[in-house]
Amino acid sequence: MIQSQMTERALELLNLPPGKPAMLLDIGCGSGLSGEILDDEGHIWVGVDIAPSMLGNSASPSPRTYV
Repeated sequence: MIQSQMTERALELLNLPPGKPAMLLDIGCGSGLSGEILDDEGHIWVGVDIAPSMLGNSASPSPRTYV
């Protein structure tokens, strides 16, 4: 999937220290598909999007999800 490849490439470009979780802001997160990869990598993230309908269709709803 293109979205997962883009997320993995963005993490590569950020050059974050290995094994150390980072707090990341996903601006224009849409339904949160990138967040699943960030979760898998152990990062903490906050996603924001201008379209409430996209947030309502979150791919990875959690107790931390606010719409």
